[in-house]
Amino acid sequence: MGSQIAAAINHGVRRGLFSNEAGNGTAPIAAATARTNSHCRQGLINMLDVFIDTHIINVLMGLLVVMSGAYEYVSTPMELVTISFFSIRLICILR
Repeated sequence: MGSQIAAAINHGVRRGLFSNEAGNGTAPIAAATARTNSHCRQGLINMLDVFIDTHIINVLMGLLVVMSGAYEYVSTPMELVTISFFSIRLICILR
């Protein structure tokens, strides 16, 4: 059980590292064009962007998948996300 949890965390962290464009170089180029009086504040805003994209969005996606229960009968990640979104939407409409 513990090794499965460790493997799931490892897989999630590896996917999370590639979920944003922090390593591609386009975010720093866009940040360099910002007109600001405080470069420190601009750097903090850029770090916040990476945090939101990596941690908050991935946690919300994980909660969506778990709440929908789609992980029990889906084989590909694209089907998993699609079924999760539509099932939660239908649950909200039916209430």
